[in-house]
Amino acid sequence: MASPLKSCGCGCLLGLLTFAGHPAEGAGITEQLQLAQKANDLNAEIELLRRHLATTPSDAAARERLVRLWLKEGDFAMAQATLDEWKDAPKLLVVLVKAKTLAADQVGVTEAITVLQEFGKQAPGNPETLELLSQYLARQQRWAERLAVLDERVKLKPSASVYLERAQPLRELGQYAAAIQAARQAMMLVSEQDSLRGAGVPYERLASALPIIEFNSALLGVDPDNASARLRRGMALHFGDAASQALADANAAAKRVPDLVAVRLLQVLNTPSEEWPDESGVNRSAPPITPQAAESLIQSDLRLANNPADGAARLARARWLRAAGQPRLALRDVEELLAKEPTNGAALMETIRANVAIQQPDEAAAYFRRLERAKVSDTEMADALALIAQTYFKNYNFSQALEFADQSLALRETDAMLNVKLQSLQRLGRGEEARAVEARIQRRKSEKKS
Repeated sequence: MASPLKSCGCGCLLGLLTFAGHPAEGAGITEQLQLAQKANDLNAEIELLRRHLATTPSDAAARERLVRLWLKEGDFAMAQATLDEWKDAPKLLVVLVKAKTLAADQVGVTEAITVLQEFGKQAPGNPETLELLSQYLARQQRWAERLAVLDERVKLKPSASVYLERAQPLRELGQYAAAIQAARQAMMLVSEQDSLRGAGVPYERLASALPIIEFNSALLGVDPDNASARLRRGMALHFGDAASQALADANAAAKRVPDLVAVRLLQVLNTPSEEWPDESGVNRSAPPITPQAAESLIQSDLRLANNPADGAARLARARWLRAAGQPRLALRDVEELLAKEPTNGAALMETIRANVAIQQPDEAAAYFRRLERAKVSDTEMADALALIAQTYFKNYNFSQALEFADQSLALRETDAMLNVKLQSLQRLGRGEEARAVEARIQRRKSEKKS
């Protein structure tokens, strides 16, 4: 086991490691380097290499290791300074330092790519420069060039990670079947426990959406202004993580039919978060929307585009949005509907559900007071009260949870509400009442068995 390390004065740790049962104090630099590598102490290894090269400047392997460590640490100035002291540095190392130094600044990525491409002409097939070139081409979204580089890498050494990387430019270039095949080739090479396995999921989603993508692409080939086909294909592309193409379809549909919720979802969900303000109302963490589920949203959208006063379509869209994990967008629809129909019981119920979904029990309770004046059944009233009670409980407001649970139980007794009442009483320290409720729960269990 390693003993405490002592400082070498440069912020790294050296010296008192134990290796194979023997202390390293007084050991040679070679042994100390082995210990530093074993401990993954980059600072210690750098300092030791510098000491070693001060006495043995001809050790090319040590000098190359030092350059690579500086690169790993992101200290490009020191990497270059080390190279400057090395007259016969390998061309590969010179190219790597130059490319990485340039690419550290986004403006220099294009020049870094050129450096790597020129080296590739002189020394084709170098795995290290090909990998770096692939990364930089991805940063500039130069998909066709990246695909060509990845094809070279596949020929050199097929692997799960390279196949998976190859799937991305294929998808970005619209070659969806080939992208799916590349991802599946990757998955054939990984185990169930491999961290890469989850990366294949979006491509399987793309595979399931492919018939819808192809069908609507055919429609758009005949009628490029077909907004419904744009939306359907956009939703299918989004489901398959083809963000740029989904966004393009959304923007094209917006030009034909403005103010569609499907367009807003596609625009926000396929754009970096910093480009859209919080007031978009879109929940980015909601589950992926299947193309089949999106059909209901698109139909409601198009109906409302033709007739904004269509209350049934607005309510249907609100219900869909809440169920899809977009309660804030749902609220916009039901609140607009209630502005015209203030006693619409179904809209009031949906407003309560949406507020509950975003953990706003006070707002839900306010709408419940309006629901009391609307004509709804006792079952609906009990459901609304139960939702509010459960939300207050989740928010640690046990007094309010108890109040709404009691009202719900007065209309309909359920195990769920009895449990909310029991736990609320327990949290409030009302033990005798809690025991009475617990006894009632046990009686209900016995009645169900008999």
